[in-house]
Amino acid sequence: MGDNAPKLGNILDLSYLKKLQASFSDITGITADIRAAEGDLLTDLSNKYGLCAWMHQTEEGAQRCREVCVRLSQRSGETGKTEQDICPFSGFSLASIPLVFNGQHVASWMLGQFRLEELDEAQVEEMGQSLGLDPGELREMLERTPKLTPAAFDQAKGFLEVMIDTLVRLAQKNYSISEKHDELESMAAQLDNAAQMTRKFMEFGDVGMYVTDYHTGEILMANSFYAQLLGAKAEEMIGLKCWTLTDPDAQTFCSNCPRKELLSADGGPGEPISWENYNLRFNLWLRCSLQVIRWVDGRLACMIAFYGITRERAMRDQLASLAYYDPQVGMPNAYK
Repeated sequence: MGDNAPKLGNILDLSYLKKLQASFSDITGITADIRAAEGDLLTDLSNKYGLCAWMHQTEEGAQRCREVCVRLSQRSGETGKTEQDICPFSGFSLASIPLVFNGQHVASWMLGQFRLEELDEAQVEEMGQSLGLDPGELREMLERTPKLTPAAFDQAKGFLEVMIDTLVRLAQKNYSISEKHDELESMAAQLDNAAQMTRKFMEFGDVGMYVTDYHTGEILMANSFYAQLLGAKAEEMIGLKCWTLTDPDAQTFCSNCPRKELLSADGGPGEPISWENYNLRFNLWLRCSLQVIRWVDGRLACMIAFYGITRERAMRDQLASLAYYDPQVGMPNAYK
């Protein structure tokens, strides 16, 4: 990067990037940081645990990590596109997404501590000897590391690339005070929609949640809580039609799907709705919420969230019974 090249902090709000990075890591389980083109850290490592945390305990381990990341960052800066590699010390998959501003590489969004392939015992043994770690302890660290399918990683990477591209393009327009006002407003709207999507996803991070394409019903994102209820992994649900989750033989949306009621008068996202129902498949009372949102690419999507209220319902029914029935005498309450 040349001496006259702008610094990332002068282009984009680093505090916002830190929040976005933390949200991305929480959603995907992938460790991440943002580095200047020359390799200096601009944000702290998010989702720091396991083997990466162990390596960063010493200056030597941290320096090893830095050298690997700098090389990969420089490579992505040279090509101007996302580059992937394997860490020679941990065997984890790595990726670097360049932030290119007005043709200059100013920073890289680094992704790491995830696996696309399993390591065999011989590789674990060799790695343990290289790092000075007991193979059993190393295996335990590796088992805690997210194992992603290539499709799941591509989706996470693609989402981040869209976010970064939107951020950088918006910054470029602001930086040059572009006369294309309509294009600037459209890009700002894309950024706002993407930020809203991330925030809303995190708000429902502790409940069952999934997002579908409004028109096709294709699942765009699902959290692990919902996937576990279905006996699946979150990445396996991507691309499925939402109606197949309730009826594998169904060919289209459920007859009682309320999504059309959630559009505003101008055809955009309207007010959300919520309801309670008993789910036979999960054997649970659920409180559900459904809302139409704008996905990162601007298309309409449905965000469904739910959480269990079986215990709450039982307590409510018990209180209602006590109001009209005296359990001590086994008779209706004489005062009612």
